[in-house]
Amino acid sequence: MTVRLRTARLDLTPFGTSDLDHFHALSVQPGVRRYLWDDEAISLDRARETLEANERLWAERGFGLFALRVREHVEPIGYAGLWEMPGRAVAELLYALGMDWWHRGYATEASLAIMQDAVSRLGHPKIVASTDAPNEASIRVLHRLGMTPVRRGVAAGLDIVFFEIAATDVLSDPASSP
Repeated sequence: MTVRLRTARLDLTPFGTSDLDHFHALSVQPGVRRYLWDDEAISLDRARETLEANERLWAERGFGLFALRVREHVEPIGYAGLWEMPGRAVAELLYALGMDWWHRGYATEASLAIMQDAVSRLGHPKIVASTDAPNEASIRVLHRLGMTPVRRGVAAGLDIVFFEIAATDVLSDPASSP
C-alpha cells in the first residue's frame, strides 16, 4: 500500500531513492542542515542511506518521510514524516523545507496531515517531536500544531526541547486557525 496524503496546497508521497538528487539538494541547504543534520553537509551516500532506511521504514512500519510537493511545482519543496530517532522509544515528527519555501505555512500544513494520518491510520496514541532549543522557527511550528513542550534536555551534546500532543488533540485539528 502506498500512502499518499493531500492538503489544501500540497501532495505528500513517500520519499524514495528515485528522489535522491532532490533529497540531497534539500538536505545540504545551509538553513536545512543547520538543525536537521547538525550543520553537516551530508554526502550523497549518506542521503542515499537515509532514503534506503526510509523505504525500509515504510515497508516495515507503514510510515516514514514524505516528499512535499506544491501542486504547481514538480520538484519536492521539502520533506516531512515520522522518523525513528536513535535512542528514542517512539517515532518523532520531522520536517524540513527548502529555504525558498520558508514562512508560507507549508511545514505546519504538511505536519498536521501527517499527525492526523498517524493517529487515524496507524493508531498512534500521541505524536512527539523535538527540536534544537535555538530553532525558534521550528518551535513556532510545533506550537501552531498544538504541541506542548514537555521537557528540555541534552541529546548528542545539543540543547533540545521535546514536545508532544495526545491523539485526541490531533483529531480536533489544532492548527486549523493559525
